[in-house]
Amino acid sequence: MSSMVFRSGFKINILNDNNLKESEIIEISKYILSNTPFIRQLMSIGFDTLLIKGKTTLMGQKYALKNYANLNSYFIEK
Repeated sequence: MSSMVFRSGFKINILNDNNLKESEIIEISKYILSNTPFIRQLMSIGFDTLLIKGKTTLMGQKYALKNYANLNSYFIEK
């Protein structure tokens, strides 16, 4: 992900995932997605997806950032 042209997803890799539960990944996801200014910043630099995943396990969560950016307050109303 070094090139801005090919950047699409922001990935968080959890290295020590031996006892990691799916509910803990969802909790981490909710914490990140609740920070709408951070989500907007990620979108402004070219990311469109948040991916949280363990290093050795296949489980993970994938979210479209546009669903959590709360852009309704930035639209001009007629």
